[in-house]
Amino acid sequence: NAHNGDISPHGGFKPCNKDGTSTSRGSSPELWFIDRDSDWGWGLYNGGFGHMASYQSKKSSSSDPHGMKELSFEVTMQWEEGEYTIYEWKVADDEFTAYKGKSSGCNPGDSYAFTPRLWAYNSGSTFYMKNLVISQSDQP
Repeated sequence: NAHNGDISPHGGFKPCNKDGTSTSRGSSPELWFIDRDSDWGWGLYNGGFGHMASYQSKKSSSSDPHGMKELSFEVTMQWEEGEYTIYEWKVADDEFTAYKGKSSGCNPGDSYAFTPRLWAYNSGSTFYMKNLVISQSDQP
């Protein structure tokens, strides 16, 4: 149930790693989902992102995970001028343009710096990764 305000489901994707081989949640930047009244929805947390919840109005939209439906999750990150930033983020048919340009705060010198990770808040949250594609290009 993603509409009862009990935090779960809560978890997400870490596009880079500031936590080495730690198995805890850590401090790496997160593109997350949370079911909480104050910041419901898809947002940013940790790392250089800080906390940002700009899409609380997306309940019942295509990106609403209510009912545990499978959703496509696409993020394009860009490394430019020493910063790893969000170029584009889309879940299902919803684009999150307010997050464009937000810096992850990741440093290529960190151990396992560009090792992406998934995380889930507790036993009431499950996040899966399917068909992960990583590519490199001069143009996003």
